[in-house]
Amino acid sequence: MNKPYLIGVDIGTMGTKAAVFDPQGNLLASAYEESILHYPRPGWVEQDPDDLYGSSVRTIQECVEKSGIDPADVAGLAFDGQMSGIGTVDDEWGTPTPYDSWLDTRCKPYIEKMRPQAEQIVQTSGGPPTYSHGAKILWWKHERPEVFERISKFVVPVAYVAGRMAGLKGDEAYVDYTHLNFSSFGDIARSVWDPELCDLYDVPVEKLPRIVEPWEIIGKLTAAAAADCGLTEGIPIAAGGRRPGGRHAGCGHGRARLGVRCGGDGFRLCHLRRSLCPGYCA
Repeated sequence: MNKPYLIGVDIGTMGTKAAVFDPQGNLLASAYEESILHYPRPGWVEQDPDDLYGSSVRTIQECVEKSGIDPADVAGLAFDGQMSGIGTVDDEWGTPTPYDSWLDTRCKPYIEKMRPQAEQIVQTSGGPPTYSHGAKILWWKHERPEVFERISKFVVPVAYVAGRMAGLKGDEAYVDYTHLNFSSFGDIARSVWDPELCDLYDVPVEKLPRIVEPWEIIGKLTAAAAADCGLTEGIPIAAGGRRPGGRHAGCGHGRARLGVRCGGDGFRLCHLRRSLCPGYCA
């Protein structure tokens, strides 16, 4: 390996963007593909999981071609992406449901059902009942019980695409802890699923994925996925994380400073510490 290049992919609501970086953090090439959103009924917004995967592999391939790097010199691959919506996988990583976008409002009645416990949910999971994982999971459970039975795990777009590239099975599905404040069922302090909240809404814990750190290697690129995106088999794939967290980390780039993140869902002002290690307060 001449240079350990890194590839990152952002699976956004409006589009997917991939980029290749050298060891010094210099951008060598990037590519973008617009998302395809489906509106089957008023208030419903979906994406086809195949489109999430397809846009990822095509933008990666375009980056490799533009940069002229040797695919054998890619040291790692990771994703970030949209956070509030939820998808599903079955035992073989098939997709029993479309991706239920955060723009989709069909779960509103279940948000209302969760409001009496809103304070407990916020204190435990870090976020209120809204158009996110918790209410969406309840919608699938109560409105489509026959589909719910076929679901092995609920997953976010980042985990779906990374897992498919790594050839994971349903029981290997994961979510990184940066997504837990969208879950309504996670304990963000301990990075576990909260049994009390799950019991309260009769959500089977076995349908929730294992919780990992964003930098955990969840698998390696399969031969089939490597052929799809123009890379070589065996490249390590990191778990990745939610979009704002990754942007804030990149903004700091190892130094303490103020950072501003602007995007389609608003803006955030944050203080970036010297270390990204949990518990480090310098």
